[in-house]
Amino acid sequence: MESRLDFNLETSLLNILEQLTSQKIDGCLSVKTGTKIGEIYFKNGEVIHSTDGISSGETALKNILGWSGTAFNFNQSKETFLKSILRTTKYLLQDCRRRVSEWEEIKKVVTDFNNCYVISHESVAQDIKLQPEEWQIISFMDGNRTVGEIIEQVNKDDFTVCQIIHKLFIHNLIKKIEYPSSVIVELSFFDLLEKELVRHLGPVATIIINDEIAKFKFKKTRFPIFKVTPLIEKLSLEIENLNHRSEFLKKMIESFHKI
Repeated sequence: MESRLDFNLETSLLNILEQLTSQKIDGCLSVKTGTKIGEIYFKNGEVIHSTDGISSGETALKNILGWSGTAFNFNQSKETFLKSILRTTKYLLQDCRRRVSEWEEIKKVVTDFNNCYVISHESVAQDIKLQPEEWQIISFMDGNRTVGEIIEQVNKDDFTVCQIIHKLFIHNLIKKIEYPSSVIVELSFFDLLEKELVRHLGPVATIIINDEIAKFKFKKTRFPIFKVTPLIEKLSLEIENLNHRSEFLKKMIESFHKI
């Protein structure tokens, strides 16, 4: 029989790690944000393995520490034979505390994965020497790509990319672009979208919409107009009946243009 522990959404991951470690417990802590799912395994209260879906070990654990809007679930019946983390949890948690502190500083600049930046022409930091990976990141600063899109395109972990953006920003090499509300979709559109997709798919439509929006790495409150058509097209693929799919596409695109 499975034994599960659920945690308050306000509880930080670091606090949960410390709590589970002190209880010397076995099991798996699942961490979810948007479409990302991470897993952290414990044996006698020691962290022995972690994965974020891409990497494993300490790298994965420290990436997960930077996730926002996370939901947690602990399953005491889930085990693994993998051991990607070799250090004792005592010293691992010390590093985790430093990483959390670093993330807090970074998030003062990179407040959201939907942030966009451009190269600043006001920079006076002429003596700043950039590494190749930093030049790679700055080359994407065109005011159109979001932080989330840059992370995907350069194939680096969240922390590395955000740390570089933070450095570029504090040295005035880039500046944040604030888009006017005129390029953001009105929230009323998502009410219409959900109502129409529920008509075709039932209650699961709400989950599908939220997952697809997360894949675009935007929030509903900051969803750009130029991403709406791709979102509608993606959601339409969930409708198996071709006639119903066409009906959904036509109705939603027409509704979008009326808003």
